[in-house]
Amino acid sequence: MSLPFDATLKELVRRYPRDWLAGLGLDAELPVRSLNAELSTVSTDADTVLGIGDPLSSLVHIEFQSGRDTSLSRRILIYNALLHGRFEVPVHSTAILLRKQADDPALNGTLRYKTRGHRAGLNFRFEVVRIWERPAAKLLAGGLGMVPLAPLGELRPDRPKAVLPRMLRAMDERLEAELPPADAKWLLMAAWILIGMRIPKSKLKEFQEAMAMVDLRESSTYQLILEEGLAEGLAQGMAQGMAQGKAQGKAEGKAEGKAEGARSTLLQIGTRRFGLPSAAVKKSLDAVDDMARLRRMSERLLDVATWQELLDTP
Repeated sequence: MSLPFDATLKELVRRYPRDWLAGLGLDAELPVRSLNAELSTVSTDADTVLGIGDPLSSLVHIEFQSGRDTSLSRRILIYNALLHGRFEVPVHSTAILLRKQADDPALNGTLRYKTRGHRAGLNFRFEVVRIWERPAAKLLAGGLGMVPLAPLGELRPDRPKAVLPRMLRAMDERLEAELPPADAKWLLMAAWILIGMRIPKSKLKEFQEAMAMVDLRESSTYQLILEEGLAEGLAQGMAQGMAQGKAQGKAEGKAEGKAEGARSTLLQIGTRRFGLPSAAVKKSLDAVDDMARLRRMSERLLDVATWQELLDTP
């Protein structure tokens, strides 16, 4: 899937593997752990792989997809075969489509072919989950690890600007009631990031105005986010990357101004998380003017621990 939301989703599965297994209707009773999915024979890693049982008895491979990819079935087959070859246990592969733009009429969870003479062939099956077909209310009430996906679920009526603010408020209330503040904060921020796949950038201002009507700022979790200087960056991150601050955006509509605004936000949030940057770090950050890379850096802010890790973002 595309990079902006990748780290957040992988971390959700890593932190809450049983919730994800239960959400997929799979056995969550046996011991489960996140595995290193690096496959040296392919150019990229499988998104997330969970090992089931001790000793290992099976794998669950989860592949997230936010955009249409006509090669997805073949790619999942490759990952499935390589994982089976490496760990020598059955592999259950699941493609999780995060929005309708990722759907494909030909994507039915099967890949079949026969060879000449029909003496050999392939009949590969995998699971396809279309998140927008799962009721948002059920995601919100399910395992904590899948709660941040509720904004991507089926809304009735399908009016995100009207429904999502109330959903975030309900999510915040549940997280505050069931989790320590730090964990509640992380899950709420993850939800804010993922909303970027449902609210287009052109509608962000309207959504932020609707958010003001649900009194989320009275939430202690949201106040913790504000204290750490993360709220503004996350609100902008919903539009799939850090954008320029409001006043600056009105004065400067050019790419140079947007990059400056993104760097400023990275400095503000990064200082809260990693401490004051050195002169070398500031110089390196000032040299970054690629908006795509700046967006990827903004999405990694919640998952890296040092300035250098952030600057290593490709």
